Amino acid sequence: MANTQMSERRPSTPLHQVVDRELTWVQSGAFSRRHELRAGDEAIAALWHPKPIGSLALGEAAEGRWTFKRSGFLRPRVSVRVEGTEQDLLVVEMIWSGGGRFRLASGERFRWGCSSFWRMEWEIGREDGPALLTIANQLAPKMKARLIIDPAARRMPELPVLVLLGWYLMVLTSEDSGAAGAGAAAAGA
Repeated sequence: MANTQMSERRPSTPLHQVVDRELTWVQSGAFSRRHELRAGDEAIAALWHPKPIGSLALGEAAEGRWTFKRSGFLRPRVSVRVEGTEQDLLVVEMIWSGGGRFRLASGERFRWGCSSFWRMEWEIGREDGPALLTIANQLAPKMKARLIIDPAARRMPELPVLVLLGWYLMVLTSEDSGAAGAGAAAAGA
């Protein structure tokens, strides 16, 4: 696999230790496919694509490393695996509205979806419950968003992978929107 290293320094602070701090996802550059979750100046987690094209991404936090990959066209799905394994940890079944549904190994069902009219806030929550994670996107030349973690999620052992999954889905949504806009512009020319 090409360039699977995150950086010279792996995140060393567990996410559970910084949930009370202001957390922000930041894209490294306007055209970069590398993103970091920051608590002030400290990188807490990172998500990056090892190749310039394709949906495979690697996510890393102090708690571990995972792979994220979208597959399918008419019925897209996103699989999450512990890096180096072939077994899915979870699979998000995407729905036409841009959201999705998944189940953890514990059997708990979750949803991913937009929670604002302008599609600026997205969330992960239990299927019939309130949001556990909210990603509030900020308009900028590069992707940037505030991450809000509900107190109910702060002790979940799956929190790091859910945080990385939420951002991976935001990146896919952004890339899909950009591709759709470029296609519409080309069709109108």
